Amino acid sequence: MHDDVKGSVLKITRFVDGAIADELARNEDQMRAVLEKSSVDSMKKDYDVQFVRKGTVGDWRNYFTTEQSRRLEERFFSEMAGIDLLKLWDSKVWLLDEK
Repeated sequence: MHDDVKGSVLKITRFVDGAIADELARNEDQMRAVLEKSSVDSMKKDYDVQFVRKGTVGDWRNYFTTEQSRRLEERFFSEMAGIDLLKLWDSKVWLLDEK
């Protein structure tokens, strides 16, 4: 998502409603507004919540120990066994041994 935010927005929108995705692709003003409102800075400013963090890929490594990361990955892969969810990401930079 970080590498191609506009493309990611269109992909998500197309999944939800293809007609809206087509309109968004044609209307630069709408796309600009969506990109602005979905930025980390905008969410931090507009919403008084604590769950909006830096928006930095891999920042979790600054908070999890190696053991915590290993346990989380183990649980994640156990719960996701048989689901094609992992095919959604080409990059695996979120894995413990990928940096």
